[in-house]
Amino acid sequence: MSVGLFLATRNHDVQYVSQLKPGASDPEVLALAHSNRAIIVSKNKRHFHKLNPRRPAAQRLHAGCLYLCCEESQMRRRVEQCVDLVEHEWQRRQGTGDVRVLIEVRLDLVRIHR
Repeated sequence: MSVGLFLATRNHDVQYVSQLKPGASDPEVLALAHSNRAIIVSKNKRHFHKLNPRRPAAQRLHAGCLYLCCEESQMRRRVEQCVDLVEHEWQRRQGTGDVRVLIEVRLDLVRIHR
């Protein structure tokens, strides 16, 4: 089962960029997530972190990101282990001026960028 399928079992609305906008560039994915108030789940931290920093300039788009920084074979298991923390952080951010969650999941740690 993929990370997306697991998140769907937790009643999250999971949509795949490959189906919504095949071949989309990273800025297009960010814009799509922003317009849908979505969280990007990606193993591409280097690119999305540059496009979507915690303290964005006024002209930048704001989307949440869940960065999966581990081997692909470990991703689902790691998301299962930390999904309660991710959901809690998302809920906590909803009462703030910046509702995005930026969370990095590694094999040995979970880092919340606040």
